[in-house]
This record gives sequence, C-alpha cells and structure tokens, in this order.
Amino acid sequence: MNLLLYFFGRIPFALAQSFIPEGGGGCDLANGNIDADCIPDFIAHIIATIFGFTGGVFLILVILSGYKIAIGSVTGSDSSKGKEMLKQSIFGFILCALTWFIIDFFISVLAG
Repeated sequence: MNLLLYFFGRIPFALAQSFIPEGGGGCDLANGNIDADCIPDFIAHIIATIFGFTGGVFLILVILSGYKIAIGSVTGSDSSKGKEMLKQSIFGFILCALTWFIIDFFISVLAG
C-alpha cells in the first residue's frame, strides 16, 4: 500500500480546470486569438462545461426519481421504478466522474 501511495504521490497531478484561460498567456478564446499552446486550455474548458452539464442532468434525475419514490409510497403503488432510476442516475454520474478524472489526468500529463 505504501508503494502505491509513493508512486501516485510522484505523478504530477495538475487539474485541467486550472488551464481555463482567464486573459493570460496569449490565449483569448472569446476573441479568437488562439494558437497551438491554447489547445489544452480549450479542451479543459470544454470538459469543464460538459461535466457541469452532466451534474445538472444528474440533479434533475435525482429529483425526478425521488418524486417517483415518494408518489409510489403515498399512493401505495410500486416505487421500484423510482429506486431503479435513482440507482441508474448515480451509476451514470459516477461513470461520468471517473471519465472526467481519467481525461483530466491525461490532459495534465500532456500539458506538462
């Protein structure tokens, strides 16, 4: 276990979110001033936007599944569809989060 912690402690983790351009480094995505050095910035910005969108979709799905569970409990009908929807939405969000961490790792390695 200590060997794994030592190995992963040596990998330079730079979060891709920190590459989002804020007017510095010659990258200005809003005005179209882009060169080859701005590609990691642009990809990081797209990834952050997509992950924010998936978080919003996850929130909506959790609210809808909670509604289905509550209505199923009150009316005495089956609430298993709501529970299944909740399980699937949590699984989907975890899958998106793991994908984001993997892509974030590769961007940080490629960006240096």
